[in-house]
Amino acid sequence: FETKNIQPTRRSGRITAGLWGWMAACGPGELVVIDERLNSLQYREILEQIMIPSVRALLIPEPDPIYIAMDNSPVHNAAIVTDWFQRHPEVIRIQWPARSPDLMPIENLWSQMVKKWDSNSAKTKVNLVAHAMNIWEAMRPKRGVENICETLVRSMSRRLNSVIECNGSYTKY
Repeated sequence: FETKNIQPTRRSGRITAGLWGWMAACGPGELVVIDERLNSLQYREILEQIMIPSVRALLIPEPDPIYIAMDNSPVHNAAIVTDWFQRHPEVIRIQWPARSPDLMPIENLWSQMVKKWDSNSAKTKVNLVAHAMNIWEAMRPKRGVENICETLVRSMSRRLNSVIECNGSYTKY
């Protein structure tokens, strides 16, 4: 290319990292770094190898059922994931509306991570992942400190009422 025909481009400086995590009223569960874009095979492995064992160890003993709410991402609805749920009747998938971050309390945890990012930090994926892990750990309940996860779960009735009042439109959540 001739120099006169090349225009420099500006990069946004935006960095991203793939993360998967679960939460319950008692606090955040496991947080997993996804090296590349999450696909249905990886998701199925996360459910099998991380979600079930950690929920069982921390929260719900066998044979009690595990109820899981997730958005309607194509990854979550892929045939191999649907098949996995059919083969694991102890994991009950709650039907959830599409495009409803206001009804997904974990979205508030993700936004807390973003809000607490130090804009003076070097913008690298390594720093972003370290930040996410540190914030996730800091959200674990401590005596005398508000449990953000419990607060978010307890807000669900207000969230649902707000969606109803707004006729399914946007809410403050």
